[in-house]
Amino acid sequence: MHLKRRQNPNAKRPRARNRDMDSLVEAAWKQGWWVERGGKNYIKCYPSDGSRMIPIQNTPSNPRRAKANKASAMRRAGLNI
Repeated sequence: MHLKRRQNPNAKRPRARNRDMDSLVEAAWKQGWWVERGGKNYIKCYPSDGSRMIPIQNTPSNPRRAKANKASAMRRAGLNI
């Protein structure tokens, strides 16, 4: 579990407007990642080891391959999807 998740046990995950991206954010949250809202309609996802940050665009419409690209980046960071 990420250090910030341990420090904030009552924190709630941010919600993405796009259903596909929200499913990625929810999967990351359930596996102990720290997820926070960034600036300019982005959500920042940090893996448990804190090795990198993966930004997710928080807009209703995303490019066609956006979910697949973000899912593969999150898998490389250790997320089990």
